[in-house]
Amino acid sequence: MLLNDLYTIDHIEACAATLRLNTEHPIFKGHFPDRPVLPGACQLQMIRELLCHITAKTYRLQKAATIKFITPIDPRQSGTIRLNLQYEEEKHGGEKNTTLPVTATLIAGEVVCLKFNGTFQAE
Repeated sequence: MLLNDLYTIDHIEACAATLRLNTEHPIFKGHFPDRPVLPGACQLQMIRELLCHITAKTYRLQKAATIKFITPIDPRQSGTIRLNLQYEEEKHGGEKNTTLPVTATLIAGEVVCLKFNGTFQAE
C-alpha cells in the first residue's frame, strides 16, 4: 500500500530494514505544510508491510498493546529510517489462526522515533 510510493526498501535483513522515504510524497505537503512529519498511521502500516514482506504472508493488526511515538520523523532531516522487528509465529490450529506477537522500533539516525508492541493475525 505504501511500499514503493511513500517509501522504498534500501536494504533488508532477517528482521530489519533500511527504508528510504519519498520526501516529495503528497502526504508531507498536508501533514504538515512547512513542517512535514511522517504520520503515525503510516509508521504502523510500514511495520505491517515489512512484516508481510519478510514472512511472505498477509497479516492484519489484531492488538496494539503499546505504541509510543517518541520523536517525530521529519523527512527533510531523516530521509532514511531503520525498522527493526522481533516476532515469533504462534499457531493456534490452522493457518488463519496464526498470530505474531511483534516488537518493532523505528529509528531515524541515532534517534528512536517509535516503539511498538502488539499482535498481528494471519488473514
